[in-house]
Amino acid sequence: MDAPFITVSKPEVAERQIVQACLLFFERRDPVSIHTLTAAAHTVLRDVGKEDGVKSILKDLMPIRAEMQSEWTRLINEAQNFFKHADRDPDATFDFYFEGTQFLLLDAIEMLFLVQRSLPREAFMFRLWVYMRYPDFFQDAYLRELHEGFARMVGPSIDDFGSILEALRSPMTPPRFPVQATRS
Repeated sequence: MDAPFITVSKPEVAERQIVQACLLFFERRDPVSIHTLTAAAHTVLRDVGKEDGVKSILKDLMPIRAEMQSEWTRLINEAQNFFKHADRDPDATFDFYFEGTQFLLLDAIEMLFLVQRSLPREAFMFRLWVYMRYPDFFQDAYLRELHEGFARMVGPSIDDFGSILEALRSPMTPPRFPVQATRS
């Protein structure tokens, strides 16, 4: 970097964090760093999207019973809070179950799309990977279409992260995708 500073918008900050979280994920790097980047982007996008009615599936749209809302919120925010605060419990430890980060990252990606109407290729590829990894969560016709697109880009194996990274680095992969949102 030649300049002593860069000028960025809040959505750009969130996009950069999501791109790095996706790359770290596919590179099988540090899960704490992936979660921290994801949670930061998620928070920014929730704040930025409020004016336009953009909501988080996990934090705003889940049909949680009123008496369980505080427990739900605690569970969703537990890792993020542990990773960024040490004022009350500097010697504490935490059992971090990384699988939940995948859904927080997908939620952040969906909000990013709703804010920007397109996705960077890293977010698009992660989104496809989640749909292929957890097919029972999504509608069949949409899944078939996604699977065909995914297979054309990286091959049939969803666990071949080397091929996914190769596709991300290919000059043939567009830098952005104007994709369909999975919710209204």
